[in-house]
Amino acid sequence: MRLGLPAADPFRRARDLARRGRFRMQEAPTLDGLAHATGERGAWFEALAILTDLGVAQAGLVRAHLDSPGTPSCDLCRVTSPVDVTRQRAGALVR
Repeated sequence: MRLGLPAADPFRRARDLARRGRFRMQEAPTLDGLAHATGERGAWFEALAILTDLGVAQAGLVRAHLDSPGTPSCDLCRVTSPVDVTRQRAGALVR
């Protein structure tokens, strides 16, 4: 369930901005996005820790990603292509 490597850098930049500003509620969704983009489960663990600490309902959604990795758990999972388009030539994507 990966968005693809081009999405990883924007999520990392957003995460870094949220951390610098100490905006934990904004940091968690960037970590969720980073996990979707890269498959890094550690980002979901970080997001879960933040959301649990803040006591918000979104923690359940992140927990679902960790409990059932291959199962779509959110809208973002449903739009993620099972094909790794990041490894194809740009021309191959245009028909």
